[in-house]
Amino acid sequence: MSDERLGLVFDEAKRAIELQSRLIDGARSRAAALLTAASIGASFLGAQALEDQNPGNWGKAGTAAFVAVVAVGVFVMFESHWV
Repeated sequence: MSDERLGLVFDEAKRAIELQSRLIDGARSRAAALLTAASIGASFLGAQALEDQNPGNWGKAGTAAFVAVVAVGVFVMFESHWV
């Protein structure tokens, strides 16, 4: 009788781990797409913003936002210990 319950608990634990793995893979996939979009946006808009050698406050804010997106995206993609 207890063997059936242990088998059920094991199967549910295995299912939960597989679900967590799929969720993490999905988060990494979305982070990669976000990095791609941020890079494309920065390449098109960054050239226009930095054309006059004085980016101003909006240029600095955009650069800081791009660096933050890249940092968070890389952290999500390569983090191995999820809490």
